[in-house]
Amino acid sequence: MDYTPNLNLPYILSGQTQKHLSYNEALGILDSLCQLSCKSFSTTIPVENAEDGQSYIIPDNSTGEWAEKIGLIALWQTDGWTYLNPQSGWRAWVEDENKLYLFDGSLWNAFSQGTAEGDTEDTLNLEETDFLGINTVANTTNRLSVASDASLFTHNGGDHRFVINKNTAADTASLIFQTGYEGRAEFGLIENNNLSLKVSSDNTTWNSAFEINASNGEIIFPNTTFATASGGSSANIYAAAHDNLLINPSFSINQRGFLGGSLAQNSYGYDRWRSGASDTSISYSNGVTTLNSGTIEQPIDLRGRILPAGTQLSFILEGYSGADINFEFAGHTHAFSANGTTQS
Repeated sequence: MDYTPNLNLPYILSGQTQKHLSYNEALGILDSLCQLSCKSFSTTIPVENAEDGQSYIIPDNSTGEWAEKIGLIALWQTDGWTYLNPQSGWRAWVEDENKLYLFDGSLWNAFSQGTAEGDTEDTLNLEETDFLGINTVANTTNRLSVASDASLFTHNGGDHRFVINKNTAADTASLIFQTGYEGRAEFGLIENNNLSLKVSSDNTTWNSAFEINASNGEIIFPNTTFATASGGSSANIYAAAHDNLLINPSFSINQRGFLGGSLAQNSYGYDRWRSGASDTSISYSNGVTTLNSGTIEQPIDLRGRILPAGTQLSFILEGYSGADINFEFAGHTHAFSANGTTQS
């Protein structure tokens, strides 16, 4: 073996004449590689009249003598260029960029200059690297891995969006929340384009809490059953329980600012009551609502939702006097007579 295995320094061989030549060559290489500082990583043409000890990292698209030496270190010694083959882990300061480069075994990767809390620091800028582990180990599944108390993604002078992109609608783009590396909740586009939240107690059985239809924005609660006004149970009607209860019957909170009097047809007066005719007049005093003329109605607003077959609806009337009240829904009509009793 005529050269050392790592730095490729020439050995002084037994019986060698002019031993000082090998010794001086080795010293010149050591002088350059220890605290390695290269003039440039962008010069593509061999430099003429370079000074002893100056070195360059040979970039892509180099020409002349450097054309076949891409990625090597060109070191100028007294009588010409010496080419050094970098090994994994070598570091070089590139003077014309003020950057530190790291050789990963095949490519030179730059550390870019940055600041943190007013202090200058070097941060690794690895383009197209296979893995990146920050305070932990990355792998082929988790190519970016971070072990930290928190992670911050902030703006660069304006908006900031965190993007998770999937390939097709049948794929998944989601956030998974774990305990002890076992899944407990998953939120995102799970095997379709609807936004959904699923939860699990054992990382095996997953239950859907809600799903938002991507085509119309409808919210579906597939595993929630809501009580009806009568206290019974019904099929899931995809709405909050008691969606249209009269929660303000005394109008102590005048949500619409209605002071009583005439209402145009289909216009709302007190709370959820609206006029059913153009000559409607309504007033309220001392806990009593009086219909002076016309008709009033209270719509049951399903907000575009669909009630499954068999859904139970309840309507209860207590202590009412006056004209009969008609209840109409999906072609069904029921009349409540004004007899002062509780009716349902």
